[in-house]
Amino acid sequence: MKLELSLRAVREIEACARAWREAHPAAAERFGEELRAAFEQLRAAPRAGVLYPAMRGREHRRVLLRECGQHVYYRVVGADRVRVVAVWGAAPRRAPAR
Repeated sequence: MKLELSLRAVREIEACARAWREAHPAAAERFGEELRAAFEQLRAAPRAGVLYPAMRGREHRRVLLRECGQHVYYRVVGADRVRVVAVWGAAPRRAPAR
């Protein structure tokens, strides 16, 4: 399964990684490690994520990065591709735009 990142997701990942390094210098690699593990999970079992009904239109799902407190929002595109559309903090807020 191919995994691709939207430009928005790339910006959010960079911002999360920077914030994580600043807030948790002793565990600076934790965010990247947990994100890589989530990406592997998406490749192996793309429909395992929780359906996220707040995003209208196309079916979106999310997986939680438990230790980092972030959600990875994504959609399955066809039979061979997963597109990550956003990475947001797990605290409740408005849904990310497609």
